[in-house]
Amino acid sequence: MAKITEVKVLNGYRLELAFDDGVCGVVDLSDLVGTGRVCFVA
Repeated sequence: MAKITEVKVLNGYRLELAFDDGVCGVVDLSDLVGTGRVCFVA
């Protein structure tokens, strides 16, 4: 399983992730805001 090597915080509850296998991409967490499934820490 690939491991996360880098995380960049983007606007709008999005994260840019890089993995040790060279794959990178953006995950949008905005659909989870207010659902109680995630906790955002400042």
